[in-house]
Amino acid sequence: MRGIGQMARDCGLTVSALRFYDSAGVIVPARVDQHSNYRWYADDQVPTARLVARLRRVGCRWPTSAACSNIAATARWWTRSSRRT
Repeated sequence: MRGIGQMARDCGLTVSALRFYDSAGVIVPARVDQHSNYRWYADDQVPTARLVARLRRVGCRWPTSAACSNIAATARWWTRSSRRT
């Protein structure tokens, strides 16, 4: 598990972008602390967040980046494809 700041550094999104994507249901934290509302992300969420960051860098904006029918599956495919090159 990684906190929102570490997740932001690892995937290339800002903390505020992660908060936005949480509220939009695109990248929902694996756990949220009930007392502090601090967001915690699982390691397997990093590829999804990196894909969203890549889509943003090439000019895709919300809702276009969320238009993938299954963004998590796309992120896993992207990760596997990147390792083959």
